[in-house]
Amino acid sequence: MPSLNSSSYSHLNSDDVDFLESENTESEISIQIENVGKRSVSKFVFGHRTRLFIMVLLLFCLTLPQINSITFNFTVICMEDLVENFYTKNLSGTHWMESTTHKSFIFSSTAIGAVIGLIPSVPLIDQLGIRIVLTVSGFLSAIGSLFFPLAVDYNFYAVIVCRILQGLGISIVFTVVGVIPGVWAAENETGTFLAILSCAFQLSMIICMPVSGLLCDSDLGWRSIYYIFGILTLFSYFLFFYFYTDSPRFHRNVSEKELKKIESGKLEILKEGVPYFEICTDLTVLMAWLSVLGGNFGFTILTLYGPTYLKNVLHFDVKETGFATALPFILSALVKFAAGRISDKMEHLSEKQHILSISGGLYQLHRDPFSFFYRIFYAVAFPFRDYYCRPFCDGGTGEDYELVL
Repeated sequence: MPSLNSSSYSHLNSDDVDFLESENTESEISIQIENVGKRSVSKFVFGHRTRLFIMVLLLFCLTLPQINSITFNFTVICMEDLVENFYTKNLSGTHWMESTTHKSFIFSSTAIGAVIGLIPSVPLIDQLGIRIVLTVSGFLSAIGSLFFPLAVDYNFYAVIVCRILQGLGISIVFTVVGVIPGVWAAENETGTFLAILSCAFQLSMIICMPVSGLLCDSDLGWRSIYYIFGILTLFSYFLFFYFYTDSPRFHRNVSEKELKKIESGKLEILKEGVPYFEICTDLTVLMAWLSVLGGNFGFTILTLYGPTYLKNVLHFDVKETGFATALPFILSALVKFAAGRISDKMEHLSEKQHILSISGGLYQLHRDPFSFFYRIFYAVAFPFRDYYCRPFCDGGTGEDYELVL
């Protein structure tokens, strides 16, 4: 078997070497080495910023499945026609939209789908790559959205299936947000990539809620929301599948100059066994999980029940509900955009100091001359105070609320 230890083969990675060593003749190896070493680069390279186009494309592809998964959270306040149509055809019985239990199952079925999809997602990404796995999940999300208006006219179980499909569509969003910056971002842009891509969660609310409010209150009706976002999801993922590659090295629009910038300072990744037990028992990881759990708890409450609370308890109209629900997430997205860029600039600080500096700075907003901004933050959170605490404060006493806080 010919050996590939020559310095002329130093540009090849270990996978290329293993593949070439499986061939039979040295002449065949030489021909393949030439082909492996060559990159087909297009004349159009986006001004050596193809990675930024990839980032924006991925942001849309991560946002749209999130929108599909939360659309029901808003349209549930606009679906009275289902109950009315039911009673025009039936003299007895009740519609599932009148059952709190049934609606709770519909809310939670998206999370069930997300868990089902999350379990095989990591090994599938290892085997097939993000391009294929994310495209399939996006198509499932689009199918769940496009068929949802038909499912509600069919039966309750068809609705559950559509919601599970929407959950499958968001199952690998967190994984993609964590992986892409390490693959496509330059070393000094990782924080910016991470902040922008993770804004998909906020952008989904910022886009979905006002648009849903306008469409629900228009002649198009609430069904049009599912069709519009479902079609946009299909289009975005067709574009993603066509344009994205799992490595910038194999992308024809990435110039040599940009490739060098992306790969500079990155270490070669070696495949090893995953130490799951050590990860799950590491104190730093546990604290990170606890932090995410707390953050997602508040985010999920706003996402699931914010529109219902504003419409049914505070008696906002449909349009006002859409814009008011999006308001806290606009602020969150702005802070994320700024924090990611600032984090990349503060290279002299550790990750722990990054977090403390940001949280400490926000704490100081209650002091003059920033008390005005503190009042804005308080005003945004104030309408939701009872909703957060009421399930844990049956007595309504100060001691009950103190326990929650």
